[in-house]
This record gives sequence, structure tokens and C-alpha cells, in this order.
Amino acid sequence: MKFEGAFLKVALITGQLAKDMVERFSRDSKVESEVISLPIQVASLMNAAYIAGRLRGYPLEGFDLILVPGLIKGDIRVIEDSVGIPVFRGPKHAADIPPVLDNIGRIELSKEVPACELLSLELRMRASKIFEEASHRRDLIDRPGNFEVRGLALGVDYPMRIAAEIVDAPLLSDEEIAAKARYYMESGADIIDVGMIAGGGRAEDAYRAVEAVKAVVEAPISIDTFDPEEVKAAVEAGVDMVLSASKSNLRRLSSILDEQALVVVPGEAYVEWPPDERVKRLEKLLAEAEELGVKKVLADPVLDPTMSPGLTRSLVAYHLFRERNPTTPLFMGIGNVTEMLDADSVGVNALLACMASEMNVSVALTTEVSDKARGSVRELSKASRMAFTAKVRRSPPKDLGLNLLILKEDRFRDHPYPRNLEEQVKVVWAPQPKPPRMDPVGCFRILLDRDEGSISAIHYHGGLDKPRLMVKGKRAEDIYAKLVDLNLISSLRHASYIGYELAKAEMALRLNRSYVQDEDLFAGSYEHS
Repeated sequence: MKFEGAFLKVALITGQLAKDMVERFSRDSKVESEVISLPIQVASLMNAAYIAGRLRGYPLEGFDLILVPGLIKGDIRVIEDSVGIPVFRGPKHAADIPPVLDNIGRIELSKEVPACELLSLELRMRASKIFEEASHRRDLIDRPGNFEVRGLALGVDYPMRIAAEIVDAPLLSDEEIAAKARYYMESGADIIDVGMIAGGGRAEDAYRAVEAVKAVVEAPISIDTFDPEEVKAAVEAGVDMVLSASKSNLRRLSSILDEQALVVVPGEAYVEWPPDERVKRLEKLLAEAEELGVKKVLADPVLDPTMSPGLTRSLVAYHLFRERNPTTPLFMGIGNVTEMLDADSVGVNALLACMASEMNVSVALTTEVSDKARGSVRELSKASRMAFTAKVRRSPPKDLGLNLLILKEDRFRDHPYPRNLEEQVKVVWAPQPKPPRMDPVGCFRILLDRDEGSISAIHYHGGLDKPRLMVKGKRAEDIYAKLVDLNLISSLRHASYIGYELAKAEMALRLNRSYVQDEDLFAGSYEHS
């Protein structure tokens, strides 16, 4: 059931401890609401029957609907039958009350699913619809600056496409190339790029690598090389795009290409040209490519690493090129920045994707060479969707139902600390404990299997050097419960230690961080600076 949110009065049901917090968050919404605090300390301990009994006879005149805590147990229809007013599940956390109230007219409230989950799903579906509809518009393909590459529409009127490079492909086996191609597609790549080795001379490997990718994906394939012989072999294998052409190889490449798209750069080696000189050289080469009959061209002013040689100047070149050439598709190598910056890639990718989208970049290329850049394809893919959705909505990229918040949140959902409680109870500060005694049942070595995405707890009995048993799982809680069921832990200190280490291991797996038993998960991070 949907309501007109601006004309509603909503009753918000909660317990004693959360009353002040619910009232504070509800004031952030434009929808009129009133908090009804029932005589129970913790709201999560309420159930539907309890709320129905407490509200029976309560003065509810003037309320249009009631929202109960999202996680209460029981069928909330009994509350509605008791009070005669529509009752639905609200959000799980008080911090989500404002967006839920403000979107009541846009989401279908439920008696089974918490409203925050419905809101998140609705926003994600809207963002996905905007992106997918724009991605598949066939009426735009014949406009200047648009073309098709193996069924994929790209250009100035389409969302930014993500190309993922298989770096040093000639050094990999066919199986390794295929595995990387599948992984990148699962991560959200639109184009698989075969990265060759500087210096060229590996035409057979170029052919082999393109064939290996074609065997497992149907997406467009590009090849990253300046060597015309490698390009020729890749074209024979069925490549769809070539990176890159410069003054030295443009004429030769133009004679090799058929319907392949071509990325043009100002030069093969970095030269400290001012932005306007970089753009002029690129424009001259693009004009030459057109004269040579190359029909599908993307311009790449080249994105430079930060500080050396300098990101800002290259961004100025992109911006200047876009102002002077509004209908020429742009190509941007974002991996040049993420790989050369010791910072979490998720924020770097999000910011660069938004900047690229502002300049209407058609293809963004990234890599996952270093461990710190692992996950960049997935991050850049989501960031591209966020940026495009925000552009269509003419709003900043926030509250879209999509986000790249990993370690931080848009709003805290924890309960406020009851400072006055310290005046009512004895407070004991916990010192660092003494080293525990060896558990007579045995000890554990905990390791991650990153390929499988699992955690292994390897059990050693007594003083034995060889393990007796391995318990595997994807969640710390599951492994811990199994260890207890198997009677492999006999002391409380050991139990708390294993629980802590397994939770650390699960967090490391989810966050792509190193896990070393008995070491701090965030050693060296800003939290300890």
C-alpha cells in the first residue's frame, strides 16, 4: 500500500531506551510523526502480540498509519486488527527513519519486510532501470560520436563502459587468460582488454590471447599494443578495439583495421606537453585517422599518475579536449592513477569515475595488478552506474540505492552511549590480559583460502606437529559453532581467542586485507597513525 507522505501523520512505535533517538531522527523528516514509547526497555524484545495488547485502547485518532520496529517478531496483522489503523514494518535502525518517512509515497510498505530494505531495493531498481534503458537505446546509435562494438553501444550518448586489462597476457597460459576474463566479466567489465608487453614482437601470443578470451566471453575484446604486427594478429583472431595509435603507427594500423575501433593518443612516450599542446597533437592525429578511413575512433589525452608526472594537468587536457570536441568519444586509463597511489582504490575509483562522467568519457580502462587495486573493476563498474544515474537525476551521487561505502557509512546506526549509566553501576577498565595457558584439547592455526573465499581452522592436538582436523567455512560464526560441537575447545579464554581470530579472518576476507594470526588487522592504517 502506498500513501501520500506529505499529508500523513505516522505513529512510530519503540521502546524506552530508543525513545529519544527515534524522536531525534524523526525530526529530520518532513512527514508529521509522533513517537509512542511502550513500557519496555529494548524495542527488539517486543513482538506483535505485545504491541497489539499495549496499543489496544490507546488514543490513536488522527494517525494514518503505524510503523513498528522492522525486526520485531510475529505477524503484525494482529496489531492492525487490534487498533483498526494500517500497520507496517518500519526500518531496522532509527537512523533510517528520515529517508523511510520521506519516501513513504514512493515505496510499497510491507508487513513482512523492513521498510529500509524496501527503500534500498526501490532505489537500486530505479538506478538500474535508468542505466539499463540508456545502455540499450538503439535510436541514438547513429548520432555523431556514437558507434557499436560487437553489439555494445558506446559513445557520447551512452553510459561510460568499463574495460578491464589482462596485464602481460603473453606471459599467461590460455587457462589463466580465460580465468581472468571470466573474473572481470563477473566484476562488471564491458570490454576485456588484452595487455601486451612493451617492445612488441609477440604476434603469436596476441592471436592466442584474443582467442583465449573469445572462447569464454561474448563481450568486445581490445588489445593494448603499439606493435602493428601484434595488432594484425589480433585482428585476424577477431579483436574489436585497438589501443593505441600514435604518430608513429597510425598509417600502418589504418591499413590493418576493418571495423575495429581505434584509440588514438598524442604520443607513445610521455612528454611534458602543456594541456593545449597535448590536445592539438591529438586533434591532428584524429583528423589524419579520419582521412585514412578509420570510422570508429576514441580520443585518449592520457591520464597521468598523481604528482609525477601529474594528474591535474592531464585532467585539464581532458576537459579542454571535451570543450573543443563535444562529439568525439573519450577514452581514459584510470588504472594509471589507482595503481600508482597508496590509497584505498574504492574512493579513488569513485571520484575518477564521477570526473570522467562529467567529461562524458565513453570508455574507462582499469587494471588489478597490485593487491591494493584488487576489486577495481567491480568498484569502477558500480561507480560508473552511480555517476550516470546522478547525471540523469541532476543530483550529487548520493542516496541512489548504490554506494561504494565500505569502511564508512552514510549515517551511524549504533545506539547512543548511556553516559549516565556509569553513575549507576561499578565501572571496571579491562587491562591487557596475561598470556593464556595452552588448551589441553589443542590449538588452532587459522588461514584464508582466497581463491575459494573461505576460512580454515586447522586443529593441532596437544604437542603434535601434524594437524588432526580442518574445519572450513565462509563465516566465523559457523566455524566457531562447529568447533564447539566437536569439543575442540575446553577453556573460556581459548574460546574467546578463537572467536576473535575467526572474526578477524572473516573481516580480512571481506575487506581484501591481509590476515596474520595474532596480528592487528589494521596495523599501519590511519587509525593507528
